[in-house]
Parts: sequence; C-alpha cells; structure tokens
Amino acid sequence: MFICTVAEKVPGIYRFCPLPYNQPSVMKFENRMILSQEGPHQGDPLGPLLFCLSIHPDLVQLKSELVAGNMDDLTLGGPTDVVAADIDHITAREMQTGLHINAAKCEIISHSPVPRASQFSNFIFLAPHEAELLGAPLFTGSKMDSALTSRCANLCRTQHCIFAIRS
Repeated sequence: MFICTVAEKVPGIYRFCPLPYNQPSVMKFENRMILSQEGPHQGDPLGPLLFCLSIHPDLVQLKSELVAGNMDDLTLGGPTDVVAADIDHITAREMQTGLHINAAKCEIISHSPVPRASQFSNFIFLAPHEAELLGAPLFTGSKMDSALTSRCANLCRTQHCIFAIRS
C-alpha cells in the first residue's frame, strides 16, 4: 500500500522503493530466518517517510481537537466521545495501515476519573502533574520538578567538566 502512496504523493522517490520491496527481506537471528513482508523494512533510511506517508490520510480524518503524531506515537486530545471515536477509526484501519494501538502503553491524562468508554479500559491513568509527552513534562508538578532537577544536575556536571578541562 505505501508504495502506491509514494507513487502518488512523492513520485520523485518512487524509483527507490520497488526494488527493496518487490520481495520479502530476510532477517536472520542466530539460526532462525524471518521474512519481513509488510511495511517499511527496519533500517531502511526511507522507512520513516514511507510509514508516515501511509498513515497520514487516516490521521487527517481524525476529529479530535489535538492530533499530534511522531512516527508511530500518536497523541489525541479533546472530548472523551470524540477521542473514543478516533480510537475506533484507528482500530478499524489497523490492517491497512499497520498502526496498532497498544493499550498497555497508552495513557489518559485527566483531572477527572477515567472515562467509562471501553476504548480506554486498559489505558494507564495519569494525573496532569505526572504527565509527559516525548520526555517533556506537560504541567507543573512532580514530573516538572524531577525534570528540572535532572537538567540542573546535568548542567552542574557539565560545568565541572569544563572547569576541569580549562585548569
């Protein structure tokens, strides 16, 4: 599917895609062989672009007020019913896109109790002061304090190294 998307959206790089994807790639681990037959190959420099191109049409159809994607990590924000509908959309399309929701790694960040929608049943609940996005704290509180303490400690170590180098 992503090969067709490349031909349509970025035809200038299309000629680089069919050769590595005409046949499954063989991955070896010890004495085992695994055929990679779906999606971009691990280690392919074009892999991230190919993956993002293939899921982009689905992401633009989502209705949540906040839709932020970083590769295969997706952040949705808005009213519970809208986010739940978007999760249903992603789940319904996972065979076509390869984007699978791993509920054990998903988080709900809210002041309110966990929503009752079944889409959220296995999600991890976090209070806003515990939340971070891509390693950055989202609100003031324990995560922010921890991040600032860690950054200050790193800065102190760096300054000590610089002074040691100069003396």
